[in-house]
Amino acid sequence: MMMMMMMTMMMMMMMIMMMMMMMMMMMLMMMMMMMMMMMMMMMMMMMMMMICLFENVVFVLLCSVVKGKYGSLMRYSPESPI
Repeated sequence: MMMMMMMTMMMMMMMIMMMMMMMMMMMLMMMMMMMMMMMMMMMMMMMMMMICLFENVVFVLLCSVVKGKYGSLMRYSPESPI
């Protein structure tokens, strides 16, 4: 009987330890996920800032190119026969 009690106690302790380990692992995983999410958010913010700057530069370049192209077209349009 005593052996059975000891075995049950050991099993219970093992189960509790396993549960604690699982909880710790879950907490660690959650912390890692939170850290990853924070890093992703920071990266996204940085990317958005960079894209905004890049877009402004590209927009200006495109505007200049389009203006040049359409400006030439507008220049030639009156001379072309209708």
